[in-house]
Amino acid sequence: MKKVFVATGAIVLFVVLLFCAYFGFKKFVNRGVKETSGAASSADAGAFAAVEDGGKWGFIDRTGKYVINPHFDYASPFFEGLALVKQKMKYGYINKSGEYVIQPQFDFALLFSDGLALVVQDKKYGYIDKTGKLIVTPQFDEGLPFVGGTAAVRAGDKWGYIDKTGKFTVKPQFEAARFYLGDLACVRAGGKWGYIDTAGKFVIEPRFDDAAGFAGGLAVVMLGGKWGYIDKTGKLAIKPQFEIAVPFFTDISPVRKDGKWGYIDKTGNYMIKPQFDEAHAFTGGLSRV
Repeated sequence: MKKVFVATGAIVLFVVLLFCAYFGFKKFVNRGVKETSGAASSADAGAFAAVEDGGKWGFIDRTGKYVINPHFDYASPFFEGLALVKQKMKYGYINKSGEYVIQPQFDFALLFSDGLALVVQDKKYGYIDKTGKLIVTPQFDEGLPFVGGTAAVRAGDKWGYIDKTGKFTVKPQFEAARFYLGDLACVRAGGKWGYIDTAGKFVIEPRFDDAAGFAGGLAVVMLGGKWGYIDKTGKLAIKPQFEIAVPFFTDISPVRKDGKWGYIDKTGNYMIKPQFDEAHAFTGGLSRV
Protein backbone atom coordinates (compact mmCIF):
# COMPACT_ATOMS: atom_id res chain seq x y z
CA MET A 1 0.00 0.00 0.00
CA LYS A 2 1.25 3.47 -0.87
CA LYS A 3 1.49 6.21 1.71
CA VAL A 4 1.40 9.68 0.18
CA PHE A 5 2.90 12.79 1.76
CA VAL A 6 1.85 16.13 0.31
CA ALA A 7 2.22 19.63 1.67
CA THR A 8 0.01 22.62 2.27
CA GLY A 9 1.01 26.14 1.31
CA ALA A 10 3.89 27.87 3.06
CA ILE A 11 2.80 29.55 6.27
CA VAL A 12 5.89 30.39 8.30
CA LEU A 13 8.86 28.33 7.06
CA PHE A 14 8.68 24.98 8.74
CA VAL A 15 6.02 25.02 11.41
CA VAL A 16 8.16 21.71 12.88
CA LEU A 17 6.74 22.64 16.24
CA LEU A 18 3.16 22.91 17.06
CA PHE A 19 3.91 22.84 20.73
CA CYS A 20 6.95 20.67 20.04
CA ALA A 21 6.96 20.90 16.29
CA TYR A 22 5.54 23.76 14.28
CA PHE A 23 6.62 22.26 10.95
CA GLY A 24 6.21 18.65 9.74
CA PHE A 25 4.35 17.13 6.86
CA LYS A 26 0.63 16.98 6.33
CA LYS A 27 -0.45 13.48 5.40
CA PHE A 28 -3.85 12.75 4.00
CA VAL A 29 -6.03 10.24 2.23
CA ASN A 30 -5.89 10.28 -1.57
CA ARG A 31 -7.20 7.65 -3.96
CA GLY A 32 -7.73 5.08 -1.23
CA VAL A 33 -4.36 5.68 0.41
CA LYS A 34 -4.40 5.12 4.17
CA GLU A 35 -4.04 8.33 6.18
CA THR A 36 -1.10 8.61 8.55
CA SER A 37 -0.69 11.10 11.33
CA GLY A 38 1.54 14.15 11.09
CA ALA A 39 1.90 17.90 11.63
CA ALA A 40 1.35 20.49 8.93
CA SER A 41 4.29 21.72 6.87
CA SER A 42 5.14 23.86 3.91
CA ALA A 43 6.89 22.53 0.84
CA ASP A 44 7.54 23.48 -2.77
CA ALA A 45 4.24 24.44 -4.38
CA GLY A 46 3.36 21.97 -7.13
CA ALA A 47 6.16 19.63 -6.15
CA PHE A 48 5.95 15.89 -6.52
CA ALA A 49 4.51 13.84 -3.70
CA ALA A 50 6.74 11.45 -1.77
CA VAL A 51 5.19 7.98 -1.58
CA GLU A 52 6.04 4.73 0.16
CA ASP A 53 5.37 1.55 -1.77
CA GLY A 54 6.51 -1.85 -0.57
CA GLY A 55 8.88 -0.39 1.98
CA LYS A 56 10.64 1.89 -0.52
CA TRP A 57 10.09 5.59 -1.24
CA GLY A 58 9.75 7.41 -4.53
CA PHE A 59 7.85 10.34 -6.04
CA ILE A 60 4.68 10.68 -8.10
CA ASP A 61 3.17 13.59 -10.03
CA ARG A 62 -0.42 14.81 -9.75
CA THR A 63 -1.65 12.06 -12.07
CA GLY A 64 -0.18 9.38 -9.80
CA LYS A 65 2.56 8.51 -12.29
CA TYR A 66 6.00 7.76 -10.88
CA VAL A 67 8.54 10.41 -11.77
CA ILE A 68 11.19 8.94 -9.45
CA ASN A 69 10.80 5.21 -8.91
CA PRO A 70 10.73 3.89 -5.32
CA HIS A 71 14.23 2.92 -4.21
CA PHE A 72 14.92 5.06 -1.15
CA ASP A 73 14.58 3.88 2.44
CA TYR A 74 12.91 7.22 3.20
CA ALA A 75 12.06 10.37 1.24
CA SER A 76 10.63 13.74 2.26
CA PRO A 77 8.65 16.18 0.13
CA PHE A 78 10.71 18.72 -1.81
CA PHE A 79 11.54 21.86 0.13
CA GLU A 80 13.61 24.74 -1.21
CA GLY A 81 14.19 22.67 -4.35
CA LEU A 82 15.63 19.58 -2.68
CA ALA A 83 14.25 16.46 -1.01
CA LEU A 84 15.82 14.64 1.90
CA VAL A 85 16.34 10.92 1.28
CA LYS A 86 17.82 8.02 3.20
CA GLN A 87 19.78 5.05 1.85
CA LYS A 88 21.83 2.50 3.72
CA MET A 89 21.34 4.31 7.04
CA LYS A 90 22.67 7.64 5.72
CA TYR A 91 20.88 10.83 4.68
CA GLY A 92 21.46 12.93 1.57
CA TYR A 93 19.57 15.22 -0.82
CA ILE A 94 18.25 14.86 -4.37
CA ASN A 95 16.90 17.27 -6.99
CA LYS A 96 13.63 16.84 -8.88
CA SER A 97 15.34 14.66 -11.47
CA GLY A 98 16.16 12.17 -8.74
CA GLU A 99 19.88 12.97 -8.94
CA TYR A 100 21.98 13.27 -5.82
CA VAL A 101 23.02 16.84 -5.14
CA ILE A 102 24.47 15.81 -1.76
CA GLN A 103 25.43 12.17 -1.38
CA PRO A 104 24.09 10.19 1.62
CA GLN A 105 26.67 10.74 4.35
CA PHE A 106 24.90 12.05 7.44
CA ASP A 107 23.68 10.08 10.44
CA PHE A 108 20.60 12.30 10.57
CA ALA A 109 19.42 15.38 8.69
CA LEU A 110 16.45 17.70 8.22
CA LEU A 111 15.05 19.59 5.24
CA PHE A 112 16.65 22.82 4.09
CA SER A 113 15.30 25.89 5.84
CA ASP A 114 16.52 29.43 5.31
CA GLY A 115 19.11 28.08 2.88
CA LEU A 116 20.78 25.71 5.34
CA ALA A 117 20.04 22.21 6.58
CA LEU A 118 20.64 20.69 10.00
CA VAL A 119 22.84 17.57 9.86
CA VAL A 120 24.28 15.18 12.40
CA GLN A 121 27.72 13.56 12.28
CA ASP A 122 29.17 11.56 15.15
CA LYS A 123 26.30 12.68 17.39
CA LYS A 124 27.07 16.37 16.88
CA TYR A 125 24.81 18.87 15.12
CA GLY A 126 25.90 21.32 12.43
CA TYR A 127 24.63 22.95 9.24
CA ILE A 128 25.34 22.59 5.50
CA ASP A 129 24.54 24.66 2.43
CA LYS A 130 22.96 23.31 -0.76
CA THR A 131 26.30 22.15 -2.13
CA GLY A 132 26.84 20.00 0.95
CA LYS A 133 29.53 22.26 2.34
CA LEU A 134 29.65 22.46 6.13
CA ILE A 135 28.86 26.07 7.00
CA VAL A 136 28.65 25.44 10.74
CA THR A 137 30.84 22.52 11.79
CA PRO A 138 29.01 19.81 13.79
CA GLN A 139 29.72 20.81 17.39
CA PHE A 140 26.39 21.14 19.17
CA ASP A 141 24.53 18.57 21.23
CA GLU A 142 21.18 19.40 19.65
CA GLY A 143 19.77 21.95 17.25
CA LEU A 144 16.77 23.29 15.36
CA PRO A 145 16.55 24.50 11.75
CA PHE A 146 17.40 28.09 10.82
CA VAL A 147 14.44 30.45 10.69
CA GLY A 148 14.95 34.13 9.95
CA GLY A 149 18.73 33.92 10.13
CA THR A 150 19.05 32.28 13.55
CA ALA A 151 18.88 28.74 14.92
CA ALA A 152 18.42 27.44 18.44
CA VAL A 153 21.19 25.06 19.54
CA ARG A 154 22.08 23.20 22.70
CA ALA A 155 25.62 23.22 24.09
CA GLY A 156 25.85 20.92 27.07
CA ASP A 157 22.57 21.29 28.95
CA LYS A 158 21.79 24.88 27.90
CA TRP A 159 20.19 26.36 24.79
CA GLY A 160 21.13 29.53 22.97
CA TYR A 161 20.95 30.96 19.46
CA ILE A 162 23.51 31.20 16.65
CA ASP A 163 23.72 33.10 13.36
CA LYS A 164 24.68 31.53 10.03
CA THR A 165 28.38 31.78 10.79
CA GLY A 166 27.91 29.67 13.92
CA LYS A 167 28.49 32.63 16.22
CA PHE A 168 26.26 32.87 19.29
CA THR A 169 23.82 35.77 19.14
CA VAL A 170 22.29 34.68 22.44
CA LYS A 171 24.59 32.68 24.69
CA PRO A 172 23.45 29.25 25.98
CA GLN A 173 21.47 29.86 29.16
CA PHE A 174 18.00 28.33 28.74
CA GLU A 175 16.61 24.92 29.62
CA ALA A 176 14.85 24.70 26.25
CA ALA A 177 14.34 26.97 23.26
CA ARG A 178 12.22 27.21 20.14
CA PHE A 179 12.27 29.23 16.93
CA TYR A 180 12.26 32.98 16.60
CA LEU A 181 9.02 33.76 14.83
CA GLY A 182 9.41 37.45 14.09
CA ASP A 183 11.34 39.21 16.82
CA LEU A 184 10.39 36.94 19.72
CA ALA A 185 11.25 33.38 20.68
CA CYS A 186 9.85 31.22 23.47
CA VAL A 187 12.34 29.72 25.90
CA ARG A 188 12.16 27.81 29.18
CA ALA A 189 13.85 28.97 32.35
CA GLY A 190 13.16 27.80 35.88
CA GLY A 191 10.71 25.24 34.53
CA LYS A 192 8.47 27.88 32.94
CA TRP A 193 8.18 29.31 29.41
CA GLY A 194 8.54 32.97 28.51
CA TYR A 195 9.58 35.09 25.52
CA ILE A 196 12.85 36.80 24.69
CA ASP A 197 13.83 39.41 22.12
CA THR A 198 16.70 39.04 19.65
CA ALA A 199 19.18 40.22 22.30
CA GLY A 200 18.11 37.40 24.63
CA LYS A 201 16.30 39.72 27.06
CA PHE A 202 12.98 38.59 28.50
CA VAL A 203 10.10 40.60 27.11
CA ILE A 204 7.52 38.29 28.69
CA GLU A 205 8.77 36.69 31.89
CA PRO A 206 8.62 32.87 32.19
CA ARG A 207 5.32 31.88 33.79
CA PHE A 208 3.67 29.47 31.36
CA ASP A 209 3.59 25.69 31.60
CA ASP A 210 4.17 25.44 27.84
CA ALA A 211 4.21 27.86 24.94
CA ALA A 212 4.53 28.27 21.18
CA GLY A 213 5.72 31.12 18.99
CA PHE A 214 3.73 34.15 17.92
CA ALA A 215 1.63 34.00 14.77
CA GLY A 216 -0.90 36.61 13.73
CA GLY A 217 -0.01 38.73 16.75
CA LEU A 218 -0.93 36.06 19.31
CA ALA A 219 0.88 33.11 20.87
CA VAL A 220 -0.50 29.85 22.22
CA VAL A 221 0.31 29.25 25.90
CA MET A 222 -0.62 26.68 28.52
CA LEU A 223 -1.68 27.43 32.08
CA GLY A 224 -3.18 24.90 34.46
CA GLY A 225 -3.33 22.21 31.79
CA LYS A 226 -5.38 24.33 29.36
CA TRP A 227 -4.34 26.28 26.27
CA GLY A 228 -5.13 29.92 25.56
CA TYR A 229 -3.56 32.90 23.78
CA ILE A 230 -1.53 35.95 24.80
CA ASP A 231 -0.62 39.17 23.00
CA LYS A 232 2.92 40.53 22.70
CA THR A 233 2.69 42.29 26.05
CA GLY A 234 2.05 38.93 27.73
CA LYS A 235 -1.58 39.77 28.48
CA LEU A 236 -4.11 36.97 28.08
CA ALA A 237 -6.10 37.68 24.92
CA ILE A 238 -8.09 34.43 25.12
CA LYS A 239 -8.22 32.70 28.49
CA PRO A 240 -6.85 29.13 28.74
CA GLN A 241 -9.77 26.78 28.17
CA PHE A 242 -8.83 24.47 25.29
CA GLU A 243 -7.42 20.94 25.27
CA ILE A 244 -5.48 21.83 22.13
CA ALA A 245 -5.04 25.21 20.42
CA VAL A 246 -3.31 26.07 17.17
CA PRO A 247 -1.43 29.31 16.33
CA PHE A 248 -3.32 31.91 14.29
CA PHE A 249 -1.81 31.38 10.86
CA THR A 250 -5.03 32.87 9.47
CA ASP A 251 -7.77 34.98 11.06
CA ILE A 252 -9.45 31.89 12.50
CA SER A 253 -7.81 28.93 14.13
CA PRO A 254 -8.82 25.38 15.12
CA VAL A 255 -9.18 24.51 18.81
CA ARG A 256 -10.35 21.40 20.64
CA LYS A 257 -12.69 21.53 23.61
CA ASP A 258 -14.55 18.65 25.26
CA GLY A 259 -13.12 16.29 22.66
CA LYS A 260 -14.44 18.19 19.63
CA TRP A 261 -12.80 20.64 17.23
CA GLY A 262 -14.15 24.02 16.18
CA TYR A 263 -12.77 27.37 15.00
CA ILE A 264 -12.34 30.65 16.87
CA ASP A 265 -11.41 34.18 15.87
CA LYS A 266 -8.79 36.30 17.61
CA THR A 267 -11.26 37.49 20.22
CA GLY A 268 -11.99 33.88 21.23
CA ASN A 269 -15.46 33.81 19.72
CA TYR A 270 -16.47 30.64 17.93
CA MET A 271 -16.81 31.08 14.18
CA ILE A 272 -17.57 27.37 13.86
CA LYS A 273 -18.70 25.62 17.02
CA PRO A 274 -16.87 22.46 18.18
CA GLN A 275 -18.33 19.51 16.28
CA PHE A 276 -15.52 17.76 14.41
CA ASP A 277 -13.35 14.81 15.39
CA GLU A 278 -10.36 16.50 13.77
CA ALA A 279 -9.61 19.86 12.18
CA HIS A 280 -6.78 21.66 10.41
CA ALA A 281 -5.80 25.25 9.69
CA PHE A 282 -7.54 26.98 6.80
CA THR A 283 -5.53 27.29 3.58
CA GLY A 284 -6.96 28.85 0.46
CA GLY A 285 -10.27 29.41 2.23
CA LEU A 286 -10.77 25.71 2.96
CA SER A 287 -9.92 23.36 5.82
CA ARG A 288 -9.86 19.60 6.09
CA VAL A 289 -11.97 18.19 8.93
